[in-house]
Amino acid sequence: LLVREAARRLLADGRPAEARSLVEPLAAARPGDPEVQVLLAQALVETGEPGRAGELLKRLLEERPEHAEARFRLAE
Repeated sequence: LLVREAARRLLADGRPAEARSLVEPLAAARPGDPEVQVLLAQALVETGEPGRAGELLKRLLEERPEHAEARFRLAE
């Protein structure tokens, strides 16, 4: 929970590379956690990897098609 909050703050502060370095290991450890996956996708987009972010969000939506934030982020 603390890592997620720290990553959110870093993204809000315009520090996506730092957020990504925090959230990538968490996303690997918790592949079924949609909130973490969406945070990682946001950090990926903001660090220049929108293709990888899109793939991540598509996989998330395959598992949880009702996930509104993932759908919104994918549409951006």
